[in-house]
Amino acid sequence: MRITRAKSSFWAAMARPCCATPLSLSSVSAASVRSSPKLLARLGVRQLVFIDPDRIEQSNFSRIVGATTHDLTVRELKVRLLKRLARQANSESSIVAIAADVACQDVAHQLLACNYIFLAADSMRARLVVNAISNQYFIPAVQIGHKNLRRPRVRLAARRQ
Repeated sequence: MRITRAKSSFWAAMARPCCATPLSLSSVSAASVRSSPKLLARLGVRQLVFIDPDRIEQSNFSRIVGATTHDLTVRELKVRLLKRLARQANSESSIVAIAADVACQDVAHQLLACNYIFLAADSMRARLVVNAISNQYFIPAVQIGHKNLRRPRVRLAARRQ
């Protein structure tokens, strides 16, 4: 099928409004985008909202790509690190770093301006708040995470009775 100039210009015009709308993402808990704030900024996300009250600690240092030993020493806030990494990739993006719990009303209100929400929080309260906002305001959200299960040690030798 041959695409004529009229058809191609029609589809180009149809795509323009979608591309003109700036994409806005929120990450509740820095773990959800711990290694990709640079990627999101490079992809053209115009507004990033990072929400996480936690600081970088020895237990999570190895999982946060871009964190330095200085960040660990001063116990930098995770959202400040993510803001710094995203700013390095795209200085024109609007980046909001909120070091607070998403269950606070003022913090939860920030999610209403986002087009998409990534959730990787540990608490059930954070999940409840994000799910309520997602359902009530029709904001797509995805919950990202994993659970480390320790396997019990198996004894190979049979018990003697």
